[in-house]
Amino acid sequence: MSTLTPDDLSELCLQEVNTAKLRLSALRSTQRTFAQVLGTNDVLKWHLVRSLALKWHLGSGKSWEQSPVKGVLYQSIRSITAWAWWVHDFRSRKLFIGQIGTARLQGMEEPIAKILHAAVAEACAHGLKEVVMWEPTVQVVKAGGLLADQLGAGAHVIFKERFDDIPCVRLHEQNEREVTLVAPQFYGWC
Repeated sequence: MSTLTPDDLSELCLQEVNTAKLRLSALRSTQRTFAQVLGTNDVLKWHLVRSLALKWHLGSGKSWEQSPVKGVLYQSIRSITAWAWWVHDFRSRKLFIGQIGTARLQGMEEPIAKILHAAVAEACAHGLKEVVMWEPTVQVVKAGGLLADQLGAGAHVIFKERFDDIPCVRLHEQNEREVTLVAPQFYGWC
């Protein structure tokens, strides 16, 4: 597992945007309308700068180079790849996982559990009390359970409904239609 800098994340975000576009185009065959906020490099930078600004404002920040880890990359010998980026919210004392990217849609629970373990370690190292992921996929939920089992006493996965900071889509048209937001992860809130 290797740590990621903002420059590393730029390339991964570009790859994930292309993958997201392919997955979204596969939904065209249905009669529903789908929308997705793409985790572009600009969106990533917005979150990183916001996190850094809050850190400086709260008096715990020195410089960009000394700021905490921004994410991790997992690559197995068999080229199974998974990665994630996160931001530190020192005001609420939470580590928000902005996005988890995987090479496959299934069978990635163990790599994701390792990524979640790195996120928990990062949160603990900076005095943050929670690791939060919005709208986790089934794989992330299973990976969270695996990690909680590995960590033992005191570690548990909590699922609760959000009542604020919910991304939504509004259409400005005469005819009403239902829109489904695809993959509404944390990065969509900005």
